[in-house]
Amino acid sequence: MPKTDKVSEVFPHNHDTTPISVGRVWLDHYARQRGGAICPCCDRTKKHTEFKLNSQLARLLILCYRCYRPGHIVNVKELLAAAQRDFIKGREWNKLGYWELLIPVDASGAPTTKPTDLGMLTDRGQQFVYNNLHVVKTVWVHDHAVASTSSTVVNIQKALGKRQDYNVLINEMYPFQEQAHA
Repeated sequence: MPKTDKVSEVFPHNHDTTPISVGRVWLDHYARQRGGAICPCCDRTKKHTEFKLNSQLARLLILCYRCYRPGHIVNVKELLAAAQRDFIKGREWNKLGYWELLIPVDASGAPTTKPTDLGMLTDRGQQFVYNNLHVVKTVWVHDHAVASTSSTVVNIQKALGKRQDYNVLINEMYPFQEQAHA
């Protein structure tokens, strides 16, 4: 069965005569669903991936703030190893770039959409750590760009959840800090 027949079955309009704006609205809605949707205009599959600001990402942001200030390049992989923390696996932290809190950068400090071990805490990220900023809880991403957001906003304490104590995390000493101060 050709893709155009499949689109006709799920798209409630005739895809040959539907205005592109109507098709985009329909597609943005259905692209959030599991498996995505086939565009009624170009027959390509479009899928939005959902990311939530969770406690692991919030903990990492606090760790980066404690060790670096905005504008400094952080090697997140080495930072986690030095802090003896493994709550973030691989390059999951790159998701913080969707909220513009900790952005992935290349070796020169230029922002990148490619997975990397290097990041830079932003002023926005610092304000979030200070609990002076609320951000949306959920983003939907398509082609490395935020396509839509939830209406629910959270501060860092809500992002940390009930199991994490903000005051303890913000004042926690890490093993490499003790060595540096000795």
